[in-house]
Formats: sequence, C-alpha cells, structure tokens
Amino acid sequence: MAMDRESFFAALKKSHKAVFRVAEWIHRGSANVRSRTVIIPASNGDMVDACDLMVWDEEQSKVMKLEVKHKLDTKFTCADDYPFKTIIVSNSKTIERNWGKIESYIIVNDKITYAAIIPFTTHEKWKKFQIHAKNTDRVEEFYLCPKECATFVKISE
Repeated sequence: MAMDRESFFAALKKSHKAVFRVAEWIHRGSANVRSRTVIIPASNGDMVDACDLMVWDEEQSKVMKLEVKHKLDTKFTCADDYPFKTIIVSNSKTIERNWGKIESYIIVNDKITYAAIIPFTTHEKWKKFQIHAKNTDRVEEFYLCPKECATFVKISE
C-alpha cells in the first residue's frame, strides 16, 4: 500500500531532529569544513523544494540541495563499523525525479551523532535493488552504493 499524504508528513516530521542537527553542523562548521548559510524549507505540505536542506556555497555562488535520512535502527560512527557493505541512498523514484538536483544524500545514525555523506557525483557506482520498505510495508526499488562512496563525519556529541 502506498503511503498517503498524511502518513508521509507524519514520517517527515520524525526526521526533523536529524535535519536540524545536520543543519546545525553545517552552519557551525568544523576543523575541516567552514561554516555555511543553511536554509531549511518548511514542510507544510507544499513540497516546493525536493530537499531537506539548502546550503549556500559562496565559492560556487550556488545553492546546494541536500537530502537527510535518519536511520533509527542503524548504529555507526565510521566506515569500519557501518554494519553493511552498502548504504541505501534513497528510493529510486525520488532520486530519479530529482536526478542531479540533490548535491548529497546524508544518512544519519540512530543517535544523530554521525553521518555518512554520499555525493551525487558517485552515482555511477550506485545500483538499484528491491528492498522491503518499513514505512510503506512493501517492496520498493532503492539505490544502494558501496560504503566507500560515503564520507563519514561526526555531527554532534
């Protein structure tokens, strides 16, 4: 059964904490990454932007769109302890509808302390697989990538 609009926004609301934590990390910057301006589109049902975050890249004078996925049941801090050989990037329909528009897909661990950042530039290494989706309780097609495509970062304590 497909997810209805109400269920979709209920699930989206659950991911807000991860989205805001990633936004804070980008805005704050780190030893390796300078601070950047972050825009969080409202999730009021309009779905104007097919992304979770927009980041202003001063060097390229453009807005980068990012998608954030909170994996509630996936514990990891780095590539070595990531529990699988591959990472689910996102649903294939979502990726294909936004092909090339999302700069990076950010997968956040269970405790919202670490993230795996998968740049769209690695898409040639992605493969489609049929996987059971917990949120819809049906088999759907997803893109997966080798975990080597991701950069693992600490986003909070």
